[in-house]
Amino acid sequence: MSLLLPRFSEARVSAAKALSRHMVRLTFEVPFAEELADQIPGSYLKVIAPQIGDQKPRDINALNFKPHMRTYTIRKVRPADSTIDIDFVVHGDQGIAGPWAAQAKVGDVVYLSRPGALKFETGAMKAYRFAADMAALPAVAAIVETLDHDARGDAFFEILSDEDRQEISAPPALNIHWIVKEDCAAPSSELIHAIKETPWPDGDVGIFFAGEFATARELRTYYKDREVASKSATYISSYWKIG
Repeated sequence: MSLLLPRFSEARVSAAKALSRHMVRLTFEVPFAEELADQIPGSYLKVIAPQIGDQKPRDINALNFKPHMRTYTIRKVRPADSTIDIDFVVHGDQGIAGPWAAQAKVGDVVYLSRPGALKFETGAMKAYRFAADMAALPAVAAIVETLDHDARGDAFFEILSDEDRQEISAPPALNIHWIVKEDCAAPSSELIHAIKETPWPDGDVGIFFAGEFATARELRTYYKDREVASKSATYISSYWKIG
């Protein structure tokens, strides 16, 4: 494994916690965690998870490991303990890592890549417009919780049920909006409507959206007519596509 995938390390589950109806948080012991003290919020890595019932991934060669690999956000880092948290969306047997994460136990092993930095600048901004579905909720939450206390604006989270609301330590003037869409394959009409109907903040605005492909495309068009900040404070990305 180390010869074929040199950027990956074994990571062992040290804790598992249900965050909401459709999300579970796994804490991993991983050797490179102690190097991540200054990691940019929202940074991401690749996860190769075992098949359900296995304690660790089976032998993976250079030709077939990619179908087992998915990208996830680092939700929290504890360098002193060499641990990181990753939040997984779980909805039945859909997906690759999600079904495994739903039944993961302490001691189970995954392969994690060294992280990449999310290209979204927050240092100079005071106003923001965030939006995400559950696949990107951990990335937005990680960023929001590191914003300056006087940051303002709105964060829209599209979730699968009312039981998927989470506690997020946002600045007082950053309004949190929860939009329930039970069918993840349906268009994000309510999310887009909420974004367009909410008053736009004054001044330059940092823009962040991550989620389904068609929603990203529509919001990219919509934001072209808005007063947004520089490209470094604008991030619109499709994490997945319906169908």
